[in-house]
Amino acid sequence: MRKYFFMAQCFWILSLSANESPLPGRLGNNDLFTARFGDSRMFFYMTPEKYEMAKSFIEVVNSKMLHAVTLAELGCTVSEISPVATTDPDPLGHTKFGEPIFLDNIGTHLFREHSRNVKNIAEHALGIKISALSQEMSLIMNYDANKFHQDQCPVQYEYLNNHAHPIPRYTIYQDLTLINWEMGKGTFSGTILEDADSEDSFILCFFDDEIVCNVYTEPAIYLGPNVAPAYPGAETLAPHSPIPPIDRFASMSVGSGKGKRVSVAVRGLVRTEEIDDLEERSVKLPVMRPAVKDRSLNVKDYVYRNELLLRHFNQFEMPFVPMTRVIKLRDQDQVEIYASRENEFQEVVEFISKSFGCETSLEEIEVRHLIKRGHGFSCVSQEDLELEGEYDFYVLNRSCIPENYRHYPLGEDSTTNGFPWIQLMHFPHNRVMKIPSRQFGFLVLTPIDEIMFRDGIFDIESSNPNDVFEKFYTLLHIIAVPRNEN
Repeated sequence: MRKYFFMAQCFWILSLSANESPLPGRLGNNDLFTARFGDSRMFFYMTPEKYEMAKSFIEVVNSKMLHAVTLAELGCTVSEISPVATTDPDPLGHTKFGEPIFLDNIGTHLFREHSRNVKNIAEHALGIKISALSQEMSLIMNYDANKFHQDQCPVQYEYLNNHAHPIPRYTIYQDLTLINWEMGKGTFSGTILEDADSEDSFILCFFDDEIVCNVYTEPAIYLGPNVAPAYPGAETLAPHSPIPPIDRFASMSVGSGKGKRVSVAVRGLVRTEEIDDLEERSVKLPVMRPAVKDRSLNVKDYVYRNELLLRHFNQFEMPFVPMTRVIKLRDQDQVEIYASRENEFQEVVEFISKSFGCETSLEEIEVRHLIKRGHGFSCVSQEDLELEGEYDFYVLNRSCIPENYRHYPLGEDSTTNGFPWIQLMHFPHNRVMKIPSRQFGFLVLTPIDEIMFRDGIFDIESSNPNDVFEKFYTLLHIIAVPRNEN
């Protein structure tokens, strides 16, 4: 009974943000929020006018715009489904009155009108002025368009390169609206952003009943007071990837890739001083990045604010952990849970105990194993591990991940605390994470979806999205050491 109470409580907490307290960038939350990811400054806002405009726009896309398959730029071979009008192509010709004729003339007109409305609402709501306006839209469904990329901003780049010098300092502004277009119940979508400062990834997410607005801003590169701004191209923008609708909860799976969502970006240039002022007026959203601490030549620690500690061993090879003599406890939320005695893994237990300075006798230490193969985020409690009392959990990552993929076995669904993202912790193979038992229940096991584990830089430079993807799974060994608070 207690287990089912925990699961009900877990899902209740995860639903708070959607039902009782709207997250930043959603209807009903009238504050303006900001967060920093490297040189990118992000803002989250929503107004009733913008919400209604987004709803109406979906009806226009459904009934009055042509759709076609297009290819992403920058060498990305993944196909995207895009309304022809939204690419704002050159006209096919002109009428005798000199008016341009587009392949989808009605759609082109409606989309340009929508972009102007987005611009007007943003300027009124945020107190800024947007110039060099451009726009783009894509319909993301199943597993289309999930390669990491950098945005194309030709209008903005051309303006900066060709405008007479000196000009004011400018920042590229992207007003991105994410709209549910037949997303399946229980799914979520959004954008994965690789964070260069921490190597973690952040899913700026939205759920099946939402319309969300995120603003991305990227500064121009100014090398000196009398030097024209440098914009070598889209490579200046942080790697990110749109994700299709995928399962949110492992135990309530409806099937990843079911449904579709619309991404509408309106871009322009805003004076940097106005972005500075906008950031100053916004509510700051702190990002839970780990601090790096070097303790010796052989060990590097990454310390999170919530008492998590990730340890990298530079020269030591972690002892092998066999899975031949383990006892199956249960399947919980699409996670297989196994137990074994510490004497069967004595070499590993001794290695970890010595490394972290544990003084507990080996007889008091418990060993558990978690295997996850399915979709959706999974919640596992200390009770599911059949452990009582206070522990320090030393989690060894031995997941099976193909080459050129990154390890994100654990994450924190920060939407439960009012943040608009899910944080995926970069937890490489053969590393150990120390987790106090009181924090363990707040972490989730990451869905086994390929897009979650992609490496943005590798994806952009050399990956082939048409390659067959190997099967893989998460495998975490837990060394549970009773905690002595004294």
